[in-house]
Amino acid sequence: KTTDTSKNVVSFGDNGDGLGGYLTCVGGCGGIAAGKTAFYTTNGGWDGSTSTINDDSWHHVGIVLSGSTVYFYKDGIPDGSATSASPSTWSGSRAIGSSNSGASGFLTGLLDEVRVYNYALSVDQIKRVYNQGAIFFGPTTGSP
Repeated sequence: KTTDTSKNVVSFGDNGDGLGGYLTCVGGCGGIAAGKTAFYTTNGGWDGSTSTINDDSWHHVGIVLSGSTVYFYKDGIPDGSATSASPSTWSGSRAIGSSNSGASGFLTGLLDEVRVYNYALSVDQIKRVYNQGAIFFGPTTGSP
């Protein structure tokens, strides 16, 4: 949940280019429009989602890198894709809500349940993760 237009969300490692192995931010990064989900890999460059997420409302955001394609999801629904690439090598620190150096790019907003997987999730898995966070009022068995 944010109104930021250009801040880091999650970053992993550093290959010496100052940006990191993987980097996600709320747009305005690397030419991606402000407020859109942006994703960076050292070999693939910047890619971005179709829609914005900086409307001060809660959103489930998913980014899946599978082979040479990065897929974006917003609230369990596909939100664009692009040709990308995995970084060749990277090491170093990881960060949530700032750059991996911890010196800049602090996100002004709220994050909840950040998850990083070591495999690419399918569309159905993204929907399942999104729906697990849905608020449910009613009995856990029987009819609502």
